[in-house]
Amino acid sequence: MPNVLFQTFILSVFLTYFCLPVPLKATTLTSCDGPIEEAKAEKCDPLMREFTNRSIGLAFLDLKINDTRLLSMRELCKDLKTCMNSTCYYGESRKKEVRIACDGIAIRNTYFMECLNKIKTGTVDLSKYTCMDSLDKPVQMYTTKKWCTKIMFREVCGEKSLNNFDRHCRIMVRIFGLVDKAGFG
Repeated sequence: MPNVLFQTFILSVFLTYFCLPVPLKATTLTSCDGPIEEAKAEKCDPLMREFTNRSIGLAFLDLKINDTRLLSMRELCKDLKTCMNSTCYYGESRKKEVRIACDGIAIRNTYFMECLNKIKTGTVDLSKYTCMDSLDKPVQMYTTKKWCTKIMFREVCGEKSLNNFDRHCRIMVRIFGLVDKAGFG
């Protein structure tokens, strides 16, 4: 499930945010629509293409914590966010979507995701976690059933999987929201 979720997430980001043209801005021109801001924004295009291409490549790989490909993607995310923040050409919603996508990359380099992968591969007997029996949507693992997920993580993977647990749950909820927005949810 986590790999499928991540693959769906990456493909939705790619199709929705990087293949489709940037939405037209309001009909009233502002300084953000001018040639200076447009030129600044064009400098971000190669970073966006690289982010998209590398994300798609990573989506189908089983990566371990501190894999150099994940670490270099985090650097690319940092550069892309810096570039986008250097201009007012990109709207706040587009910048937010990139932040969520980059958080999705960063979370792959955590014990949280390592534990989630271990749980979802079926190598662990989860029958005693009956609190997960009534899941309607996977996002509930990080919202209404977060308490149960936390117990499961602690027992299956140990305390290190709980580092920044609440933050990681919030990131997962935002990723599910982005996937839903793209029409893949």
